[in-house]
Amino acid sequence: LSHTQAQPASIVGGIGRRTMFLLRFAAYSAIALGVAEAASAAPLRPSMVSTGAISAGRLIPLRGGSSMKRALSHENLGAEVQGHDDTLEQRIYAKDDTDEHRSLWHDLPLFEVDIGSGKPTGFVNFVCEIPKYTRKKFEIATKEPMNPIKQDEKKGQLRSFKKGDIYFNYGCFPRTWEDPDFVHPDVGVGGDNDPLDVCEIGFRQIKT
Repeated sequence: LSHTQAQPASIVGGIGRRTMFLLRFAAYSAIALGVAEAASAAPLRPSMVSTGAISAGRLIPLRGGSSMKRALSHENLGAEVQGHDDTLEQRIYAKDDTDEHRSLWHDLPLFEVDIGSGKPTGFVNFVCEIPKYTRKKFEIATKEPMNPIKQDEKKGQLRSFKKGDIYFNYGCFPRTWEDPDFVHPDVGVGGDNDPLDVCEIGFRQIKT
């Protein structure tokens, strides 16, 4: 997987700050091209999705997550759904093959490893939050234990893209962070305190 870089400022001199930001965003996003196909089309295996729900307003207790597994692979992970579709309470948790909950942000390594040898495969992991051809704004809950995926909300209302479905798989790179205190001179704004955003532009739709 090759690393794609934005063009030097001398080549794009005169381009507006917003355009420069979009160029850099596109360059960083291109890193994810083809990663999901190479690693797996569905990092969270549907066979492990449960019908667990929220009872009396309380989440089902989480198990695990006491230590970070640096050799964790996407092949070790399944999904556990708590709550019902189209509700503020629904959460999608990652669970490993020992039935322990894991954080898709902190436990899943950025660089994929072979589960047999424990050696890097040369690929990076991509967490898909919003599948292509959909519009519900799912995201990793960075402030909740085990960082499940949930649908974003504003003033108590679930959020979706108002202009319709998106045409790429949208998500993030695990174990990355956009520092709000770092202001790049070409952009003029700090990070958003979240993992690094990714637009995966392969042919396949990747499930959340």
